[in-house]
Amino acid sequence: MMKCEVMRLPFIHSLASLFTGVMVGVALSGISGAAAGEYEDARKLITAQKWSEALPLLKALNEEEPDSVVIAQDLAQALLRLNRREEALELLRLHHLVKPAEFAAKSFLSKESFRFYQQGLDWLSKRSYAQACERFEKALEKDQAHFDILFRLSQCEILDGNADLGLKSLDGFERIHGKSTESSLWRARALALRGRFDEAQLLFSANATAKLSDSLTELNSLWWGEALLAANQKGNAGTVFENDAKRFPAHLQTLLASLKLRASLAESPNQYLAIHQELTNWEKVFAARIKEKKKRLGDVTFEPLDLDILQRAATDLRTQINTQLPSPRPTPAPRSSPSKR
Repeated sequence: MMKCEVMRLPFIHSLASLFTGVMVGVALSGISGAAAGEYEDARKLITAQKWSEALPLLKALNEEEPDSVVIAQDLAQALLRLNRREEALELLRLHHLVKPAEFAAKSFLSKESFRFYQQGLDWLSKRSYAQACERFEKALEKDQAHFDILFRLSQCEILDGNADLGLKSLDGFERIHGKSTESSLWRARALALRGRFDEAQLLFSANATAKLSDSLTELNSLWWGEALLAANQKGNAGTVFENDAKRFPAHLQTLLASLKLRASLAESPNQYLAIHQELTNWEKVFAARIKEKKKRLGDVTFEPLDLDILQRAATDLRTQINTQLPSPRPTPAPRSSPSKR
């Protein structure tokens, strides 16, 4: 599940405020006498929010005092305000200012960019991917290199079938913000869609042992299995689906994918009857998920799991199985438990 987070601080605030109570002992006394006067001038421009005028002063001061965290934070703020986020992040990380860098990566510079981003999330929740991409692109113009906007754009492009564009956006995201297990998952999906199965499977395999959320774990198994099917490796795909379904009985997508694959390979009425029974159990879990979704209508989330599509797929599978079952249907023998030695 991909959460569409509600931003508590949707618009940028002074980066300097983040250092209050953190940078103990840091003061202007750490800046040399000649630079102190220039810094006072720069601070006046910052207070007046004259970022373009403050920038050259701060850059010169940063060259004179490269170890000054105070100057670095103000320079980063000016760069960020001028929509030069990547430079600001590089500077903050250079000074090991982790929390300010995280804040700067996700701060919105204007109400307009935040509005475009929210509109993109709305279209994304409706699975209108082309419209969502267009909104995210507009938001990115106003907020270059923004963490959430750039990642959402890459997701939309992949979901819309534009794997090449998605990979390009992911390249930019990972170059600026670094790699993550989630970006690796989406990269694997895009690579599989492009038919680059060997590269995709390496990432899917690595993600299988990584710490992912439950929903991302299911997506990894589902997309991994689909990639194996596309590469004509049905046996390996079945193993991926079945292993995930055994470990996580609530994973509706991988369990149904496993049943569909087994139905396509079934050769006897008993095999179809076993699948029929497991599909009945699946439908009970599905009904519980429907109730759970109704209780969570207030959540601001997006799920690649489309319950309507899933229900139609289950109905189609039920129809396929019913045509293969004898009438009247025999009662299947219970599965024998392993003998105790």
